[in-house]
Amino acid sequence: MGGKFVIQSLSVSMNAYVGPVAEKLATLNPDAEVRPFILDGDVKQMVHDAEVFLVERFPVTKEIIDSSPRLEMIYRPGAKVQNVDVPYATSRGVLVARGRTENERSGAVATAEGVLFIIMGCAKKYNQTRLSFEERKMGVPPTLELSGKTLGIIGFGSVGREVGRFAKALNMKVMGIKRTSDSELAREIDFLGGLDSIKKVLGESDFVLLSMPASKENTGMFDFNMISQMKKTSYLINIADSRLVVKEALLRAIDEGVIAGAGLDVYWDEPPDPNDPVLHNPRIFTTPHTAGLTTESYDRLSQWVAEDIQRVITGVAPRNLLNPQAVDLWQRRRREIRSG
Repeated sequence: MGGKFVIQSLSVSMNAYVGPVAEKLATLNPDAEVRPFILDGDVKQMVHDAEVFLVERFPVTKEIIDSSPRLEMIYRPGAKVQNVDVPYATSRGVLVARGRTENERSGAVATAEGVLFIIMGCAKKYNQTRLSFEERKMGVPPTLELSGKTLGIIGFGSVGREVGRFAKALNMKVMGIKRTSDSELAREIDFLGGLDSIKKVLGESDFVLLSMPASKENTGMFDFNMISQMKKTSYLINIADSRLVVKEALLRAIDEGVIAGAGLDVYWDEPPDPNDPVLHNPRIFTTPHTAGLTTESYDRLSQWVAEDIQRVITGVAPRNLLNPQAVDLWQRRRREIRSG
């Protein structure tokens, strides 16, 4: 077909996949080029010759799609496609797909391990212990035991379920919130309720984990009033989506002692400003959106992504396609592009 087949990352966090995907693709197709996202760069210039976008939360609008006349696929390596104009992409014959592994539980377990690390970081007051060294103090601060504590999981899906299993192994009480009832899951934990039980879970939990996708309905759900339903000694853990939480409300709740602290793996701006107060509050334990990212998970998912891209290069639709109605138009467009 001549020239390189260009895959363009559209977020800083997706840049982590550039190297692994490029390495996997090199064994499948030496004419594929995977390019990183350039922070503060001209996005339209970046995408003008791209055939595939690797996306996370970057808004892929009509304008961005039209800026890439050779675009064939918008691809989200993770679990949920967000901020993509799927209807317009479909009308243009652009495929929209998401990645997965053959065993999705492995990804949930990896994320659950990351969650446990964040919970431990809060319980064992990691930030404060580092300050103790700076102040030449030993034996302080006292930390918390997890055994006997209660973990409330808002969004008891695949990740929540694995976190619950870890928590039970640590002799924690586990409460969950799930939109739909599930008798099998209910038997695994101490309490499983619907959204009407959220205040009960908040009021009884020592750690509240947000593990649900953001939507129009729940954006800003955790405002000051909602956070105030939590125990004063509790921690809010968010590994799902920053839009679930009102940033100013969280900072105020911590500063005023409404809750003890927080653990965050997602941020309102990514990457966050290095001077963001969230990163410098000793009662907020932070990780750089890495809860589910391990060497092993990168390897599994990068292989899957590379194989899907190679399928598109060779004219075969990717697995886990979200808009199969776009396939016919995509096939016609790719023939026109290559014949031109």
